[in-house]
Amino acid sequence: MMSISQIDVTQFENKHTAHPYLRNLIQKNYQGNNIDAFFDSLCEINQPICFEFSHSELQFMIEHTYAYTILMAISKATTINPNIQLVFTEEPLS
Repeated sequence: MMSISQIDVTQFENKHTAHPYLRNLIQKNYQGNNIDAFFDSLCEINQPICFEFSHSELQFMIEHTYAYTILMAISKATTINPNIQLVFTEEPLS
């Protein structure tokens, strides 16, 4: 399983920084700088991938609208694609 724990959530503040970062993060070149394209890409992933966020990263995402939208897309993808997992930790992972 590919575990993604070193995520710079500050890149999620807007679509202009988020989508190039997300494409690199999930190693999938989806078209479009929008949440729908990211979500569709997550639904098509056929290898296990686990997104891990610390409490402070989660707090940042809740406080920033676009970052929160990304979190919701990941969360929804977990209900459609069994290869996607979402994990929250108390401390930042090193």
